[in-house]
Amino acid sequence: MIYFLSTPYHLTTNPTVTNGNTTTLTCTGGATGVPTGAKGVLLGIGINCATAGGNVLIAPLGGPYGQYMALSGQVASQYTTGFGIAPLSAGGQIGVKANGSNIVLQDWYIFGYIM
Repeated sequence: MIYFLSTPYHLTTNPTVTNGNTTTLTCTGGATGVPTGAKGVLLGIGINCATAGGNVLIAPLGGPYGQYMALSGQVASQYTTGFGIAPLSAGGQIGVKANGSNIVLQDWYIFGYIM
């Protein structure tokens, strides 16, 4: 594997994912700076949970949630941040699932990628 740092790309700001539902984020192509064929992205993420203990589960689109990356909000309506590597689907996408609360995805950035 080869790791590349890139100019930070603002992936998304403020969509709400309701408890138990998922949203899809495309991380390759266009202005992202991440080439097609990348295996993963380095993410800086922020969330705001409607209730304490809510969390987001992140997986390659179509992959099993809970095996890759997660971020929990311990306090209701408090901004929580995290940083990690998220593997991508063959189409360059991740799925983000809200668990235990409605979640606002605040200021998600791509900082690099893995080939």
